Amino acid sequence: MQTRFKIVNNMVLISHGQQEVRIGNKQTRKTVTIIDTILKQKQINMQGTSNNEKLYCVYLAIRQNRSTMAQLVKIISNAGALKYRIIVVATTSTPALLQFLAPYSSCVIRECF
Repeated sequence: MQTRFKIVNNMVLISHGQQEVRIGNKQTRKTVTIIDTILKQKQINMQGTSNNEKLYCVYLAIRQNRSTMAQLVKIISNAGALKYRIIVVATTSTPALLQFLAPYSSCVIRECF
């Protein structure tokens, strides 16, 4: 699978069944690269011929604001790329235990595909 960024494609090879984690400091444009990758996956899914060739994406956001997540969902849905995407969100107002369990739940969701 290819993203829209050549440097990410060269550093991280993503293939079927792999998971990718993007961790970094604030203001390093992680969300922008993730949105671009999701939009690129939409193009790849449109070219596929069967459900076995579809790319599914589980996006997990921990300790993000609700307004930021609402904007993200709006961008993805306006582009028509929400069909094969699952977004798991543990906002800042979510209890700490649920924030702790959010990565585990997103892994379980991903294993179902």
